[in-house]
Amino acid sequence: MKKGSFLLLLALTAVSCGEAPEPSAQVSRLPASNDVDFDTLQVTATAACHCVAEGGDADCWAAYNKSKAIVVERVEAGGGHTGQVGEACAPVSSKQDCFDFSDGEKCISTGFNIVGTARDVCTLDEVEAVETLLDQYPKDRVPSADQLESVFQKVMAGWRPTKKSGGCG
Repeated sequence: MKKGSFLLLLALTAVSCGEAPEPSAQVSRLPASNDVDFDTLQVTATAACHCVAEGGDADCWAAYNKSKAIVVERVEAGGGHTGQVGEACAPVSSKQDCFDFSDGEKCISTGFNIVGTARDVCTLDEVEAVETLLDQYPKDRVPSADQLESVFQKVMAGWRPTKKSGGCG
C-alpha cells in the first residue's frame, strides 16, 4: 500500500470512528424486551394469519401492524434494528418480524408458507400437520397444486397428526 493511500485510509477511519456512538451507549438506549408484551403481540399475529388463511384480506393485519409499529418506533429510537426474517425450508418456510432489544433479539412468528403455494399456516401445530400429511407423497415428486391445496384445507379444518413427522430442523 502506498504511503499516501495509507494516510487517507487512516484519516477516514479517524473521522468515521469519531462519529459512531460507543457500543455500550447504543445498547443502553435500546428498550428491554420485557417492556413489550410479546405474548399478546404473538397472539395478535397468529389471529391475523388465521384471518387471512380463512379468506380475509390485508385488513386482517391492521391490529398487529398497529402494535408492531409501536415496537418498531421504540426499537429504532434506541438505535436498534427491526426487520422481517424468513427461513427457507421445504415443505414449510417460516416468516418472522424481529426486533433488537438491550437483552437480545426477539422475534414474532407471522406465518409459515407451504412451499409451492400462496398459502400460510399459522402455528407450529399446523406446520407439524402439513409435514405429516406431505410425508404420504413420494419423496422424489413434488405434490401437485391440488394436493397442496387439499393438505392446506385439511389442516385448516383442524386435522392434526397422532405422531410427529421428521420436519425441517
